[in-house]
Amino acid sequence: MRRGVYLLLTVHLFLFGARISTQQSIYSTLKSNSTLTYNLTYFSSSIEDAGLTTLLSDPSLNFTVFAPSDAAFTALESQLNVSGDVFFAPTTAPKWAPALKYQLISPSLQTGAIVNGSYKSAYGTTTLKISKGITGNATVNSTVFKIAGIGSDAVIVQANISAGNSTIHIVDTILLPFYTTIGSGLSRNSDLSTLNKLTTTIGNNTAFLNVLNNINTEYTVLAPMGSNWSYPDATINATLTKYLSSYVGLSYFWNYHLIPKPVVFDATKFFNATTNQTVVSVTTFSGLPLTLVKNGNVTTIVSPNGNATIVSSFNVGLTSSASSRSAIHLISQPLVPPVLNTARDVFSLRSDIGIFLSVLGNSSYARLLDNRTFTGTILAPTDTAFKTLLTLYPGYTVDQFIAGTRGIEELLNIHIFRPTITLAGLNNSVSNITITEGIVILRANKSSSSNTVKFISQGSTAGAVGADYYIGPVGSGGTFIVIDAVLLPAAFNIGSSAVRTAPTPLALLLGTVFAVLVLRMFEKQGA
Repeated sequence: MRRGVYLLLTVHLFLFGARISTQQSIYSTLKSNSTLTYNLTYFSSSIEDAGLTTLLSDPSLNFTVFAPSDAAFTALESQLNVSGDVFFAPTTAPKWAPALKYQLISPSLQTGAIVNGSYKSAYGTTTLKISKGITGNATVNSTVFKIAGIGSDAVIVQANISAGNSTIHIVDTILLPFYTTIGSGLSRNSDLSTLNKLTTTIGNNTAFLNVLNNINTEYTVLAPMGSNWSYPDATINATLTKYLSSYVGLSYFWNYHLIPKPVVFDATKFFNATTNQTVVSVTTFSGLPLTLVKNGNVTTIVSPNGNATIVSSFNVGLTSSASSRSAIHLISQPLVPPVLNTARDVFSLRSDIGIFLSVLGNSSYARLLDNRTFTGTILAPTDTAFKTLLTLYPGYTVDQFIAGTRGIEELLNIHIFRPTITLAGLNNSVSNITITEGIVILRANKSSSSNTVKFISQGSTAGAVGADYYIGPVGSGGTFIVIDAVLLPAAFNIGSSAVRTAPTPLALLLGTVFAVLVLRMFEKQGA
């Protein structure tokens, strides 16, 4: 009797074990493809390569899976400008695991049980928003289910595939837990609607918009949220309003909210955890500094005209190494750039234009350094640019150049001039830049795709480094632009080298007179 019971129990356990082992799971259903209209080879392979096979082989999981088709994976490669290897390679696939988990919500839902609303992710704290609608006519119609993610939307193309306690719906797009570009982040995030509206409606500078919508752009963005942009201080409010009323001002405002590489995706990574760092200084694309202060889990951005806190953060784009390209940090209020009163204020912010400061200080333009009513444009070559120029003149040193050798005034006439030009205000393509008398002294070539600007004189070419600085009121003051080369006239020589033709004494005299006339013109306007 006992022996018969043992035998019966053994057979029962064997059959129960066999039933468990053959019960379908999410992973086994994806792999079988027997009842699927669409191919899910890439999705199932990426699950394996990301190390999620064991997790998704549990038949007791109670999830809804939005499984992207192979065509969805192929489309994403071009959309993000990455090779498909990033989803499957041993070094990158594990980094893709969070994105794969983003395709799952809890609990398991057949389409008949889905109502419009937000559904919690199976892993993490994010949600997916599902909406359904009827397409067609009174005779022939169908229900379309749309799933909205952080960075993309998908439509169910095959529904209600059983996978153990879970349900699989095949979708036409991979749901992304990050934005594809900075521009898409502005348009998709409702908290950034005010910033997005300003960015897309003020001005007609496609170059700047192209940068924001470029999948290869790499910035840390401090994006002010909400619609009530105001400060208790009326003066700061007036300054902010002026910035936002023109494209030139908006560009300056935007550059104050952009931090160049290295990109910081996690706000806490601004600080060095090893040294328990709580205060750090960063330089924005505008060239102006910001101070970040960490207090527990709160990061505060300290600006001269008012502070803001980081509320939430989003990654942007994907590289071939499966890391993000940019980051958007939503902040509690806009940061208002401080006004720079003089050219000397700009020099105090930079450590790479000291030679130009010294050259300027030893010339007839020296008084412009502290002129608070300056209107015009200053193109400031970097120290490296001057050192490169001196390689053309063997025997001459930087100190000799600063001391003021022949031709310096002629050189400065190309770098300091009226009118006031702004990088944002330049047209896409080539623009002639003239002085008051209408003489073309150089040209500016602006790329509509990269937003970069090249200045072209008769003797050389120089590129703008970063953004322009505004001296005095934006739009009615002056601009200060750092460039990577010294602009030269057609004939220029500071020594005995025959590399370039030396100017005649008459030319030197006329050059000096010209510089004095321009200086007086600046001062007369400011009087």
